[in-house]
Amino acid sequence: MADDSRRTTDPDATSPDPETAEADSEATTADPEATAVDPDPTPDRGDAEPGDPTSPRSGDRPRPLVHGLIGGVLAVVFAFLPFSPALGGGVAGYLGGGTLGDGAKAGAVAGVVAFVPIVLVAGAALVFVPVVAVPDPGFSIGIWLVALVFLLLLALYTVGLGVLGGALGAYLKAEL
Repeated sequence: MADDSRRTTDPDATSPDPETAEADSEATTADPEATAVDPDPTPDRGDAEPGDPTSPRSGDRPRPLVHGLIGGVLAVVFAFLPFSPALGGGVAGYLGGGTLGDGAKAGAVAGVVAFVPIVLVAGAALVFVPVVAVPDPGFSIGIWLVALVFLLLLALYTVGLGVLGGALGAYLKAEL
């Protein structure tokens, strides 16, 4: 720190041009607020209430995880209905608002949340059924492969409908 090149304590060091130094001092004395630095970089929103959408605490970003979780739980509750992942994704996208991309993200989260119970039930079935019901190991591997392909198709169905519903929900919120 003793050899800091930014500080010059040498009195013989070259000084700046006297004309520019004089112009700089005039500029700073003419308008003291022109050089003042605002310590708070957040924009001033006036007297906004905490629940007001213009409040800095309301958060301008959509929260796809929270809205997706709500939509996913709704999709699981209404799993007896066809296209329930689209319903859950639509609710998530509607709650999220924002752009179609924001709604699609919330819908994707809703689709993944709705897919979790499917994976749990299928995992339990894959663990117990081939061992108990099928004595031939080669046939058991075939059952595993068919089940994994079926799970992949179910994942595409569930998450895909969630994304579609989320984009549709965000679109409806923007239009209504």
